[in-house]
Amino acid sequence: MGHEIKTGQQCNCLLDGKTIHPLVSVIDLTQADCCRLQGLKIGFYAILIESGCCSCYAHGRTTDDFACETALFLPPGKTVDIASIPGKICAGEWLVTFHPDLIVDTPLESALPNFSFFGYACGEALHISARERETLKRCIAAIDDELRWGIDCRSRHIVARLIDLMLEYCRRFYTRQFISRADQNAAAVAKADTMLLDMAANGLLRTADSRPVAKHLAKGLCMSVPYLNDMLRHETGFTTHEYIELKRMETAEQWLTATQRPIADIARDLGFGSQQHLAYILKKTTGFSPREYRMRN
Repeated sequence: MGHEIKTGQQCNCLLDGKTIHPLVSVIDLTQADCCRLQGLKIGFYAILIESGCCSCYAHGRTTDDFACETALFLPPGKTVDIASIPGKICAGEWLVTFHPDLIVDTPLESALPNFSFFGYACGEALHISARERETLKRCIAAIDDELRWGIDCRSRHIVARLIDLMLEYCRRFYTRQFISRADQNAAAVAKADTMLLDMAANGLLRTADSRPVAKHLAKGLCMSVPYLNDMLRHETGFTTHEYIELKRMETAEQWLTATQRPIADIARDLGFGSQQHLAYILKKTTGFSPREYRMRN
């Protein structure tokens, strides 16, 4: 359709749902025409849970993933992308939406950055097991039940806490999915190492800013930047920025011992800003100056 829906009420009208609360909606999609949502830009947060009968490898599902259902997490401004099923009008199970105004001055507002999967691409969706599905169904039922109590002085905070709980479960399930994809992730980390070595050799690490390097890595690995960050943190214990800095330092150490390149050139080509900065970091991590490190090794 190519247009934007800015409120939950508009979304409810589109899917023939009832508006119980102006800032939150829980919509049963099993009887809805989800084609009405396809391609829409939404102005609120949405959690879309799609049926397991979707295309086998929709939204990045691999042979290592569960196939019961798939959850997509959409931030304001994101376009809805629903997997198509020939002969069916609906590929969805549930749609939970909440407007940013709902979480103002609630614990969920400060916790929201922890749910980095709202920044993932559609191909990095969460693929849910049968047991996880039941857990999410209970969370959705609790949110829906609270909405039906009506609006009072505590309802906004209670609903925000219930959404927070649901998102915490999704965070747990994503961690499980990273574990399930251990082999794929190991291969991705190895490829990232190769890419960083190539970037160093070609002078592409001369910037001290790790953000363009992270974007380059994410693009080469066909990942979003938030997904790359979470994958690296799960596999290595380091964020993308920390991992880039670690590899930058490892390359500096290797160049100091395996080549006779001037220390100033090594510092410049690896983005340390100055020879003094490289010397400071090396002294801090190894206890040696660049010249001492080179002679010692």
